[in-house]
Order: sequence, then C-alpha cells, then structure tokens
Amino acid sequence: MRGGYGGWLLYTASCGGDVGFVRELLDRDPFLVFGDGEYEVSDMLYATCHNRSEEVFKVVFDCCAGVAKKGLP
Repeated sequence: MRGGYGGWLLYTASCGGDVGFVRELLDRDPFLVFGDGEYEVSDMLYATCHNRSEEVFKVVFDCCAGVAKKGLP
C-alpha cells in the first residue's frame, strides 16, 4: 500500500469477492473507499457489485458511510 497501489488492491479484492482482504485493507486505511489515482468511490462500488457479493458491498458501503459521517481529517 505504500507504493500507491491501495486503490487497485481494494478494487481487485472487491471484484474477486475477497471480503477478508477488503476488510483488512479498509481497517488499515478507510479512505481507500474514495480511491487513489484512477479509482474513485463509484469504481469501488461498481467492483463490489460486479461479483454479486452482498457481504463485500455491505463492507465497502458501510465504510463509505462511516468515513463520510466522520469527515476528512
């Protein structure tokens, strides 16, 4: 994640339905839901829908809502 690949990792984990890795990434950096580089929040939500896993979608969506509620640092 230090190399700037966090958004890509979250996107691919979401596409693959890897809820454990999605949680791990978001625990480390909840702001990954908003993406970095070419991936934005709409891309992250699309990726979660792509695999049709309700659990992954709920994790990412809840993180979006939680970060939005707390605000940016």
